Amino acid sequence: MKILVKTISAKVTKTDLLVLLSPEGRAPKLPPGVSIPKSVLTSFLGKSRETRFADTIDGPAERVLLIGLGKGKSFDLETVRRAAAIAAQKAQKTHAASVAFWVDLELGKSAEDFGQALGEGLVMGAHRLVNFKRSPKKSSLKKVIIQSSKEVSRGAKTGVIVGEGNTFARRLQDTPANKMRPKDMVAEARKIAKSSPKITVKALDEKSMEKLGMGSLLSVSRGSSEPAYLIHLVYKPAK
Repeated sequence: MKILVKTISAKVTKTDLLVLLSPEGRAPKLPPGVSIPKSVLTSFLGKSRETRFADTIDGPAERVLLIGLGKGKSFDLETVRRAAAIAAQKAQKTHAASVAFWVDLELGKSAEDFGQALGEGLVMGAHRLVNFKRSPKKSSLKKVIIQSSKEVSRGAKTGVIVGEGNTFARRLQDTPANKMRPKDMVAEARKIAKSSPKITVKALDEKSMEKLGMGSLLSVSRGSSEPAYLIHLVYKPAK
């Protein structure tokens, strides 16, 4: 799944599914050129996690998904996170290949935090454990575009990174122990180091740990047939 973050423009990107997040008590604000049946707009209340699908009458989107954010001018970030996750899951269930989030809300100082929660929820909601299924179903979702203000877009970029870190950790945790041995963890750590020049990795084997006097740590692994490793990842950001 490819995620693109763009500053909001006069037109919504052509997409299979357009997602609008709307607070309770306010009518959903549709992008220019997009129209859906009036009955959908009037029946949607905007309650937290409330959803409503509609086929478009006009516009570049095939369908529109309305998701409620609940009451209040400042939105609870967990509600935003869950709303984005719901959108990702609904998109997969309806076999949408592309999704566009149109976020045109007055958020003030919380705009960047809103964007980060949106990015996190989107990535985590789209995550699926398929590695050990006999006949895994491929996800239809190929591309997601987030269109909003500069502040929301900046936060969304951070959120996508955080979400990817979360799903990476989930994959390691969900992998059975006989498939994620210490040496497999070392391989994963080396992949992380290769992904950025700011990251280095050092893996200590049992002999190296013995030389450093790590007897207490080594005693834990003596009940296993797999040799132990100590992984040291170092991140050096730009000054």
